[in-house]
Amino acid sequence: MTTHRILDWTPQAVVFDCDGTLVDSERHWQQARDIVLRENGAAPDTEFADSSKGLHYTECGALMARLIGKPGLQS
Repeated sequence: MTTHRILDWTPQAVVFDCDGTLVDSERHWQQARDIVLRENGAAPDTEFADSSKGLHYTECGALMARLIGKPGLQS
């Protein structure tokens, strides 16, 4: 077997995170969205939860702005 070295050093460890691998942050993000919506007079519902899950925060912000009737906040 031939060994090909790409680097001149060998890492001792590798740290990575793929949403939920190290920290379950989704529930905190959901709580934060709910708080912001309620403070702006909107009640988050199942449809919003389903359509916002997994969105990039900029896309989710735009969705939230439309939901509260202030689409200008998205920019």
